[in-house]
Amino acid sequence: MSELLEFSTITLKEGSSPPQSLLNDLKTLASTPGVIAFYFGPQLENPDKYTWVARWTSQAALDDFHSSPDFADWAASYVAPLATFTVLTCAAVHGDATVPLEAPCTEFLFSYGADEDYLDARLDPFLKSVSDAKLPGMGGGITGELTPVNYVGVEQPEPKIAILLLGWTSLADHQAQRGEGKVIDKHIHYIRSGRKSVELFHVNLQKL
Repeated sequence: MSELLEFSTITLKEGSSPPQSLLNDLKTLASTPGVIAFYFGPQLENPDKYTWVARWTSQAALDDFHSSPDFADWAASYVAPLATFTVLTCAAVHGDATVPLEAPCTEFLFSYGADEDYLDARLDPFLKSVSDAKLPGMGGGITGELTPVNYVGVEQPEPKIAILLLGWTSLADHQAQRGEGKVIDKHIHYIRSGRKSVELFHVNLQKL
């Protein structure tokens, strides 16, 4: 069975730094059987939001965690300090997830309300174009279609939902490659249509 990616963005009820109890719960999740790797960090554009990504060996491994005897207590403790949270999964990843997730800076681009062929006809060609250009500071990326699992405190976006992850050496390196006439600008037309809206942010992910 193929690897599964689980994505979540959270905000806190109080303060701007995660309490130790939350960090402990995330470390428990990171050490759960079936988790290949776990990444966590604040969004650079909005530090009050935190994003984490779990790489699971399979959907079955995630299901086993949800049905385990300790899950209910873990989940109650985990959500206690949260004001909002989202959970989405991706069962079919195009590319090697370790490349963007283990880069110093990871770009997240969510496309909402995407056309049926958006992933194959738009997002994948965009990724290929910028990857083939070997942009300074960019390591590579992945794409995939997301399945919404849980939205609490925020409105669930319109399906389909597609994601692009790109690995960069820094946010500044990504910003340096944006602008009129540059490679990204020349190919951005692929993803400027075929979807209703996008969400873009960067995280310097830490591996727990």
